[in-house]
Parts: sequence; structure tokens; C-alpha cells
Amino acid sequence: TEKMNSCLFYYYNEYLSANNITSSRDALLFISENEVIDPALNDAIFNNRDRIKAYYKFNASLSGRILEGYPNVKESCEFDIDPIIVF
Repeated sequence: TEKMNSCLFYYYNEYLSANNITSSRDALLFISENEVIDPALNDAIFNNRDRIKAYYKFNASLSGRILEGYPNVKESCEFDIDPIIVF
């Protein structure tokens, strides 16, 4: 899960940088108003039924809580993310 989240944060950072979004406030507004996650990224990260179930269980158990950040590193991705990062 940590690798998956780190990969997702890497994607968000690349996406926001490509759109010249630097402040946290602007990032939250942009993400909430736009379809940020590419379907190809979803398919690559959530590549099987067990992982999807685990994600929803994890998400439900932490609803409303503040989480620590994850490292924002490309090496966390368990797949080649470069072809997906085309903005």
C-alpha cells in the first residue's frame, strides 16, 4: 500500500507541476474539480480484484482521519509510469 500511495503521489506531483499548480490550496481545488487520475493509471495501480478490495477497506477504515504523507518517488511505482504521464 505504501508503494501504491507513493506512486500515486508521484503522479499527482507530476500532474500538478505540468499544470503550473504550486500551492496546496490550488492543488486541492484543481483535483476536486478535474478528473486527475488517468484511467490507465487506475488500471496499472489497481490491477486486480484483491488490491481493489484492500484499497476500499483501507479507505473506509481511515475515513475522516488525517494521514501522514508518502514519499513522492517514481521508484515506488511497480510498473512503468512514464507512458501514462502525458498531460
